[in-house]
Amino acid sequence: MSAITDELLLPVCEEQEEFQGDYEEYEEEPEIYYEKNCLEGLKDQTDCISVIMQFICPFNCATRLALVCKEWLLMIKQLECKIELKSSYRSQVQYHKFYKSKFFNNVMELSMQGTDSGIVNKTINCSKNSKLKKLQVYNARPKSAFFIAKSGNVSGLTSLKFADSRILNIGAIRIIESEKFSNLKELYLPRCKVDANFARHLANTPHMSNLTELNLDGNNLRAEGVKYLASSPFLSNLTCLNLKRNRVEKEGASYLATSQYLTQLTNLNLDGNSIGDEGLSCICSNMLNLTHLNLSGNLITDEGIKILSNSPNMKKLQVLYLLNNNGNKNFRIRPILNTYSASSSSIISNSPYLKNLVQLEHNFCDEEE
Repeated sequence: MSAITDELLLPVCEEQEEFQGDYEEYEEEPEIYYEKNCLEGLKDQTDCISVIMQFICPFNCATRLALVCKEWLLMIKQLECKIELKSSYRSQVQYHKFYKSKFFNNVMELSMQGTDSGIVNKTINCSKNSKLKKLQVYNARPKSAFFIAKSGNVSGLTSLKFADSRILNIGAIRIIESEKFSNLKELYLPRCKVDANFARHLANTPHMSNLTELNLDGNNLRAEGVKYLASSPFLSNLTCLNLKRNRVEKEGASYLATSQYLTQLTNLNLDGNSIGDEGLSCICSNMLNLTHLNLSGNLITDEGIKILSNSPNMKKLQVLYLLNNNGNKNFRIRPILNTYSASSSSIISNSPYLKNLVQLEHNFCDEEE
């Protein structure tokens, strides 16, 4: 390991001063994060700068260290980072400085909040984002989705999340039909105003076959949309599916449970879909690999709890949510080994097949109350 010498302690160069000045003018600074392992590729180097930098995470530490000497500065410029750009009345100034900066050329994760489509277009096509792996966009509209779909910087994405973005079917379909997203493993479209038409297009898109996580929370798929998803051979790698509040009901639950393609699912969220005891029975009869199951808000009765508890197919369950199915008592979490006074709780705790449960969340009525 080389020693720190006087040669390393150089005066601050003009480039370092620019680095410092870039962010002094912001009223609301972008949030920038460095990962501890972001210099993994440099681990074989023996100079002290590389070794020390592997233990540095906070952005403010990195920026201060960039002012130490030119060697430190060059090392900082190689760091992989995650950047969160938030909306404010000076957001265009903030984004403009990001485009111009000579730093952050290895942006791996980018999050944009509350930005108009013009800023989204310019940001996603910025050369700094050519290595993007993860992209999050909040409060977007269809036009923003169009710009992202045609960008040349998205082909390496493994995770794409539109949160609370009304991109509608037209925007969401434009995204999934672009072959640039063939490497996606995670697709999140919660509350994006999509319905069965989107599900139909997704089900017929071969380059979506790498997806392992799909989040469609708070949309309007209904049973028809679930039928499309369940019949798609291109979604056979899904392990995590979130269909919370999609008006799925028992018919949709039946499509999921009997799908010949969704057999790898381990995490299923059906919160707020009113599938009832019949829908639960279908799930228990056919889904063998579930470890996490959310059945809150599904009109499930004691009879449904008995079906669940007596199903050998549910033996892998570790986390179970049963809120707002029986009574209106306050939320509570109890250790699974306790003896509950509520009949449904007793049924679950005495089940020979639910011995792997480590978390049970419910609000059953106590009989003694």
